[in-house]
Amino acid sequence: MKWIICLSGDEADLYELSKSLNTEYLTVFKEGDQYYLKSSQILSTDEYREVSEKVKELVDLINGATKLALGTRNTIAVTDIYVQKDDGGRILFGSAHLSASIRVRASTQIIRADGTIEICNPADSVSNWLDLSQKNELINKVFKLISHDSDSWIGLFKIFEVIDKDSGIRSFSSVSSENLKRFTQTANSYKAVGMEARHALDYEPPKKPMNITEARSLIYIVVNEWLRQKDEM
Repeated sequence: MKWIICLSGDEADLYELSKSLNTEYLTVFKEGDQYYLKSSQILSTDEYREVSEKVKELVDLINGATKLALGTRNTIAVTDIYVQKDDGGRILFGSAHLSASIRVRASTQIIRADGTIEICNPADSVSNWLDLSQKNELINKVFKLISHDSDSWIGLFKIFEVIDKDSGIRSFSSVSSENLKRFTQTANSYKAVGMEARHALDYEPPKKPMNITEARSLIYIVVNEWLRQKDEM
């Protein structure tokens, strides 16, 4: 049984993923005007429920890693899941319709001393991160947390808590103790961010409260350093 998984989302995000995700475990590719997902994780079952659950997990991981790698706030979604029959017909199980916008990102060229050129695509790190997520439950959790909510103080603080408990963020060279303090004080302060705060009590905000864009950038820096450390272990 051949499962066909159709994807929708931002055209630029999907295009970058199609350049970087091309392993047996996970491939994103385009045929005609449609992007598809293929994975060894969904080849061994003929049960729609199992396929649907596995695809949801894969897409959650892809969204978390893509938001981190590309700085996007867009979401990739599954539009159709169907079975391709031997006679060319289809058995459709799920369908949705989402629009996609068009943007373009540039690849980076690294010219080495010997004249050779290496092309680095913005989403190249996603493949390695997803491999790591299969070996480490905390990495898996962090990508799902990013996918679920990296746009609120509560969502960002959850990511902070997981990594801090695992590795002690205050030891990270890429972030200052001052900015970490501004983040935690702002996130906890009703006076600073109102209903978005983690607490309803009037904890004193920092002298210079952090805005949500700064907070997201800070947490993404933290996640990147944490992943680098995990990759080197």
